[in-house]
Amino acid sequence: MIKSFEQFKNNYITYEIENNNIVFKNNEGDVGQMTYNVAYVDDILSEYNDSVEDFDESIVKKFNYNKPIVNIEDVWVYKEFRGQNLFRNILDKGLKILTAKYEQFILRACSDNGFPEDKLVDIYRDFGFVTCQETEYDGTIMVLIYKK
Repeated sequence: MIKSFEQFKNNYITYEIENNNIVFKNNEGDVGQMTYNVAYVDDILSEYNDSVEDFDESIVKKFNYNKPIVNIEDVWVYKEFRGQNLFRNILDKGLKILTAKYEQFILRACSDNGFPEDKLVDIYRDFGFVTCQETEYDGTIMVLIYKK
């Protein structure tokens, strides 16, 4: 199902939810995506222990163990659409979609395209994420507990 969310520089941006991806499109095609998975504490703990060399396991104590956690794996804008504030728009709309159903979020703020990690952390903070751990090699672990 295609849904639209705003007019942006004369391009109508729409989104589709495909499995664990929210794909954002305009009249030229895909502009970016948010990839996520939903799991409970034990699976999040296992995934982060496997993927983050020095993961601080006490971070999971912040979560309600009876509710699912959304692990935001990646948010990106395709190169040809960068510099148009679309990252913030995609993050905003993706969070609105996901917070309609979920309350707990975790992510690793790390850039693979040269964007400064500290600026990426600042963007996530603007959306309510709190820094829990700065790792040496695997980015900054951040958490959002959304109160309905």
